[in-house]
Amino acid sequence: MKAESLKPYLKEMMTCTLCGFCKGVCPSFAEMGWDPASARGRMLLSYGLLQKEIEPDFSVINALYQCTTCNDCQRKCPSKIKVVEVVESARKDLVSSNCGLEPHRKIAENIRKAGNPFGEKKELSERARKAEIGYFAGCLARYRMPEIAEASLSILKKLG
Repeated sequence: MKAESLKPYLKEMMTCTLCGFCKGVCPSFAEMGWDPASARGRMLLSYGLLQKEIEPDFSVINALYQCTTCNDCQRKCPSKIKVVEVVESARKDLVSSNCGLEPHRKIAENIRKAGNPFGEKKELSERARKAEIGYFAGCLARYRMPEIAEASLSILKKLG
């Protein structure tokens, strides 16, 4: 695996003192209860990937993707490590090396082919026209919960 995006964060990874303050605020650690699901665990995994000391197997990839990027660990970190930036860089390197998670690959392929994460073809009920205000329904409202888009359009129409 090429870890090009992680290279600029070597100092961040080396600065982690493994104090564990991050564990007390991490939602994925609270759920999983093991170190790879904490910021310090992810720093070690990212460092291992960068130094080619570990392979990007499912357990490593899964631990890096379990991070919610809520940033609570960074706020609690006495060393002010940019945890979210390291995790996102590790994810970028994983994807660049074709080591991403299968559901993510499927979503990306659906977007390329059909223009939406669900891979569905649907005609728009409203066509774009010149206006001061635009409404973007997004994929969830358009494909899974059209009642939200319809209600939003109804409100906008009533407001003129």
